Amino acid sequence: MEQAKHRAHTINLLVYSGEEASSACVHHAVETLKCVLEPYYAVTTVSKKALLSEPWMTKTSALVFVGDSDQLYTQGCGSVVSKIQDFVRQEGGVFIGMCAGGTLGASRCEIYSDTSTMRVFRGKTLCFYPGVARDLAFPNAESKSHHSAKVVTLNTDNGTNVKSYYKSACSFISPESYGNVEVLARYSEVKGEMVIEAEDKNEESRDAAVVLCKDGAGTALLIGPQLEKVPEILLAQKERSAYETCVLKELTWDNENRKKFLRNIFARAGLKVNTYDCGAGAVPLTPIYLSVNESSSPKLKQLKARLNSYFVSPNHYNLKSSVDEFEIYEGFENSEMRRYTSTLNRTYSEPKVVVLPNDNESCAPFANTPLFDAAKFFKNKWSNTEYGSILLYGEVVTSTSAILDSNESFLSLFPQNSVVFMSTNQVKGKGRGGNVWVGPVGTLATTISTTFPLVSPVTGKPFSIAFIQYLSSLALCKAVKTYASGYENIPVKIKWPNDLYIMDPQYYFNNKLGIFDMKPVPLTDMEPSYVKCAGTMVNSRPLDGAYSILVGTGLNATNLAPSVSIQLWVDIINDELRKKKNFAEKDLLAAVEHEKLLAMYVNHLNAIMDSFIHEGPKGVLNEYYQHWLHSSQIITLTECNSVRAKIVGITEDYGYLIAKELMIGSDDFFTGTVHHLRPDGNTFDIFKGLISKKVYS
Repeated sequence: MEQAKHRAHTINLLVYSGEEASSACVHHAVETLKCVLEPYYAVTTVSKKALLSEPWMTKTSALVFVGDSDQLYTQGCGSVVSKIQDFVRQEGGVFIGMCAGGTLGASRCEIYSDTSTMRVFRGKTLCFYPGVARDLAFPNAESKSHHSAKVVTLNTDNGTNVKSYYKSACSFISPESYGNVEVLARYSEVKGEMVIEAEDKNEESRDAAVVLCKDGAGTALLIGPQLEKVPEILLAQKERSAYETCVLKELTWDNENRKKFLRNIFARAGLKVNTYDCGAGAVPLTPIYLSVNESSSPKLKQLKARLNSYFVSPNHYNLKSSVDEFEIYEGFENSEMRRYTSTLNRTYSEPKVVVLPNDNESCAPFANTPLFDAAKFFKNKWSNTEYGSILLYGEVVTSTSAILDSNESFLSLFPQNSVVFMSTNQVKGKGRGGNVWVGPVGTLATTISTTFPLVSPVTGKPFSIAFIQYLSSLALCKAVKTYASGYENIPVKIKWPNDLYIMDPQYYFNNKLGIFDMKPVPLTDMEPSYVKCAGTMVNSRPLDGAYSILVGTGLNATNLAPSVSIQLWVDIINDELRKKKNFAEKDLLAAVEHEKLLAMYVNHLNAIMDSFIHEGPKGVLNEYYQHWLHSSQIITLTECNSVRAKIVGITEDYGYLIAKELMIGSDDFFTGTVHHLRPDGNTFDIFKGLISKKVYS
């Protein structure tokens, strides 16, 4: 029961994207998983380095491995096998293996090198399935060629048939022999042209295609064929044989059945599935609209002057940058721009369309951006706030951070400290460790471009770039707390160094806490009490005697799932207000508006940055401590003989965490040894009270 409750707090579904995984298979898997599991989970990719060094287990519901190279998996993933086993067996997580990932989940891997020769790979496997995963081979099959692709029919345990793409896959041998295994589907053509012969003639069955394995506290869902393949994506590829086109058309006709089957087996593995296609990540990119407060904006005039070298025709410019190409139009009703229609290019490599106001315009019309009102943003932006004097907004973009960070010539169009880039739906957001982050609709996803001096104008000493993440998380916290009357009661806190955590409503109701007189949560009770609701990622590079900074943030503002949002707590507080005897409608908290919340964040970040630069870190840190979770928290330093220490603050020079070492058996007396822990060199698991030096593979 405790394990199930623990997993209920997790929101991530991670797809392994290490070098052993086929990038094409990963792409298909992400699209498929988003289609059937969002908005209940944030589907994102994860690297081997992150699996080895980051505290991902407590934040993750399911880990997915896909691919079409069994040998690479069985020989190349040994370093992460024990981590995955702990995630399933001890943490109660779900492992999903498809094709090569399914093979990895077995105890023994038998693979055909051709249709008559079978090899046994003895690399380190996960052993969730106690027996053999055996490769199925068609006569003349070539696993690396799409021209040998086939359609296989799966007979499911509820009596229906499902079509699946197949090049090279496995069958699970004799599942009837194991009490922890349930067969969810079998191949129907096994006795036809598939080759699955073996020396052991006493095997009970050789046709199991999908199995569900219970192991410890968790579950492994192992899928032999390539059910993750999205036929529409394959059909969009240019080079196909006539045979393969027929195969893909057959899969397209059965695609809804495939998704229905996936929903069924994911639910049986313990995941929450949707009942309709969300479409997240499967929609075309939209134009990026640029807005300013007034048509006479001097910064807009600077930008337009810099555009001249990219002139194509009147009111049309083309900029080919490092990674992306930009088609830039002037005038919100530009006839050339109106002819633009984005294709459903799932690699999102097509040119990005940017639309500027003409000399008589300022804010993008609300009819063009119905999910974000630029005029409302400027209405709530303070007059002395420099950030956001130029606002970029795209309803669907690849990544606000990546577009600015990867395209220096595009970023250089904008005057310093001017641009804020906001989107409603990021389909390839940048996460830590090279991972892709996909925010559900309702997430406030934004990137701010700013500069930061190399040295302090007050002390003349070098500034530590590590402080930027502190300043951003403080600004986000203040934006929430000062959004409107009553928002000061929203239980949001800073988790060192750069995340925002919010109280889990389940903990609030279970412990019958009063929102208007809430007592501090015990430090030992942090795991069930708080969940992540925001994060910051900072990219920097030296530029003309300063740092050029991109501050990327994502905040759960109004999303209904997969995690707790600010709006959810607004609703809880309003319900509590309605219970009061002297309740009045005017006392209710206003609903969250993305435009105002973004403006509040921009206002506070600008003010906090200015204060930090001109007055130093002391004043800012004192305010940071008022909002963080860690005052007097006791931690374990795993890289220092597991000594215990108490957190007392942050250094003012390099932004290191200060932890005073405790005497053995004491929570109040110190040894005199002080540890300084870097935010970029340590992994801090808040729930386990551990800090350790990061280890990279």
